Amino acid sequence: MRSNVCSITRFISVSQGKPFCPADHVEGWTERPVRTCRDFKQDILEKTWSPIIWIDGVRKQENFDLSYFAVLDVDDGHPIDVAHKKLFSLGVSYIIAPTRSHGQPKNGRIADRYRIIMRWQKPIASVDDYKYNMALLITEWGADKACRDAARFFFPSKSIYAWGAGIGIEVRPEPAIEKERREQRISANKYNWNMYGELPGHVEAFLKEGRIFSSGRNSSCFVCAISLKEIGFSEEEAYNKIASSPFPKVDFKDSEIINAVKSAYKRAA
Repeated sequence: MRSNVCSITRFISVSQGKPFCPADHVEGWTERPVRTCRDFKQDILEKTWSPIIWIDGVRKQENFDLSYFAVLDVDDGHPIDVAHKKLFSLGVSYIIAPTRSHGQPKNGRIADRYRIIMRWQKPIASVDDYKYNMALLITEWGADKACRDAARFFFPSKSIYAWGAGIGIEVRPEPAIEKERREQRISANKYNWNMYGELPGHVEAFLKEGRIFSSGRNSSCFVCAISLKEIGFSEEEAYNKIASSPFPKVDFKDSEIINAVKSAYKRAA
């Protein structure tokens, strides 16, 4: 281990609600200064938190303001001791925090499950830059792709496995060609439903008109996510499509859409 005090002097966005607030918790996030690793570790262990600061404290991707940290969820990547050795050798600022399912049976298997928190070399003020750099880290570490979400938050971890003080990780500019392709895809997804394949009529009707089918809203969201997965949409894109559908959302929480999409992508993988 390194020095027991490291000068982070960065900010994270922390919930002021209960540590285990519901997954649809959108408002009430505040910017909190973190000046030492000790401060940061206590937040990780005690609070619902996020490395992202949102405008007006409203947790939405379109409200992305700043990020000073990258956070990766690792379920099936490097063993935790291997990750620790790699981070130490890189000389970066990091915290490794096991999640509550670490070493416990989950989906029929026991594995190291933990979060890696790393400081960016400089703050990221663009949601596109944030997603691009997170995608690079997710690939490198074999982390959960959902960590790329610019509205992501985290429940408290069970403990701190290791931490170290060092440099920030590099923030890379998105190559112009990749940015152009991404923008073309966003445009195509918005206006051309059949660019990647044919959507079933009932799925298209649900997404465009909010027409519920099957046994209800949950089932409709699940079936739509399966169809979107099959024609090449990412999990995040599928969520955005379904969340923007005009189907009745009174007493239907955003967390129910999230869970339906996650279940569909696990099943369709």
